[in-house]
Amino acid sequence: MPHGSAMSRDDAETLALTAFTWVLGDDELRDRFLAMTGFQAEDMRENLGNPAFLAGVLDWLLAHEATLLRFCAASGAAPEHPAQARQALRAPAPPDGGRPRRPPVPRNPSRPPR
Repeated sequence: MPHGSAMSRDDAETLALTAFTWVLGDDELRDRFLAMTGFQAEDMRENLGNPAFLAGVLDWLLAHEATLLRFCAASGAAPEHPAQARQALRAPAPPDGGRPRRPPVPRNPSRPPR
């Protein structure tokens, strides 16, 4: 992904889940995450698909630069990607789920509406 470009919501969710898995895989980080957020295992399982929860995981990661840089080194993500993912997850989802819409069919002005 080029520097400064917007990230898709799907890519943002994937990056956030990657970060979350990475945090859980490190005992020290997991304990710090749980202590700082107050989450319990049940809460995390229930919220894995919640964009606000995933954005919160990225907020936690972004709050500590050394941890952020460790994650980027481990995952191959560019240092700006977690912030871009957070922004994409905080943006409201389009009501149609982001699917392209069909353009409206032009109406023939000489025909009366039905």
